[in-house]
Amino acid sequence: MIVAFDLEAEQWRPALLQGPVPVPSIGGDHTRRSLAEVNRCLAAVCCTISAMDIWLLMGSGEQALWCKPYRVLTSSIWPPHGLFVDAEPLWVLDNGRVAFWVSTDRIRTGALWMYDPMTQTCTDVATMASCLKVGVGVYTGNLL
Repeated sequence: MIVAFDLEAEQWRPALLQGPVPVPSIGGDHTRRSLAEVNRCLAAVCCTISAMDIWLLMGSGEQALWCKPYRVLTSSIWPPHGLFVDAEPLWVLDNGRVAFWVSTDRIRTGALWMYDPMTQTCTDVATMASCLKVGVGVYTGNLL
């Protein structure tokens, strides 16, 4: 369940928003869930050892529906020994590739990855070793 705050009315919305129902996958009993903004849409992220499902909220009010346009196959990027890391989607490019950030507290690394749905492969774009905590996000506004 998701609690929503109406910025215009400056009040909490009375009804809770039902989140999407995750699709089981390999390693599905160890799932991390989070919210993110992807391409200006609210995204619910369900992450397991094998996949990151990205659900987008389409529409608003009573007509709002969750759709799952992206399933990033992540089994090849997780470190050995069952170490679970966090993955956060950042942006979906026009060609369908998904940029996402991967981090873990135990080995203190973070990396920007790109997933290509055509080849179903992940590519490490940039890695930061020995980082304590990194905030990553996408800003599409104008700073001028």
